Amino acid sequence: MPSHPRHAARLHSLIGEGLHDLPPETIHKLERMLQCYGVPHPRDEPAWGSGGSLLRTPHEVARHLDGCLVESGGDAAILAEALLSLVEGSDLRRVARVCGLPCEVLHRQLAGRRTLTFATVAGSLRALGVGLRVRVAAR
Repeated sequence: MPSHPRHAARLHSLIGEGLHDLPPETIHKLERMLQCYGVPHPRDEPAWGSGGSLLRTPHEVARHLDGCLVESGGDAAILAEALLSLVEGSDLRRVARVCGLPCEVLHRQLAGRRTLTFATVAGSLRALGVGLRVRVAAR
């Protein structure tokens, strides 16, 4: 992102780290195409949680999800249900875009009507501004 600061935010949200491999001319061309097709710029989108979610900050979300994982003993269905409750409404479309999935597929995975993939969990967490860490468990 440092070599293309003006266009990097929108393209990085769509392409990911592959953006660094593109020449500046391609970045400019892609940016013009995004504008023509009406793809919103990430800074123009409402912040997650603005759709009425009670949890507003990534710290609150992290505490909530951590609590769900601890209480459920790591049950994937409970985590999926917690993620769905956080991203329902206006955030679902944005999270689906980060995950690289259609909204319907994301909703089905989080609702348990389709197999939940780790990529969906990781993308949802990233879209919510939190990450997953591994640590040594106490015995």
